Amino acid sequence: TKLLIEISKAVGAATYLAGGGAEGYQDDDLFGDAGLHLLYQNFEPEPYASSERWISGLSVIDFLMWAPDQWT
Repeated sequence: TKLLIEISKAVGAATYLAGGGAEGYQDDDLFGDAGLHLLYQNFEPEPYASSERWISGLSVIDFLMWAPDQWT
């Protein structure tokens, strides 16, 4: 957490965008103490295939195989 804060401050950031799993290993209070706003990204992918075929969290390869008409 301290290294993330140091890097953020070194580049002049006012906000640190954290991934969804970061809450398990970083100390969120330290960001506020350092004057940084902590923001968690809450990305929710939109289905690109019928609900019977679509599984959230798969790679772009799944998209390329199931939805070629959407990218050509």
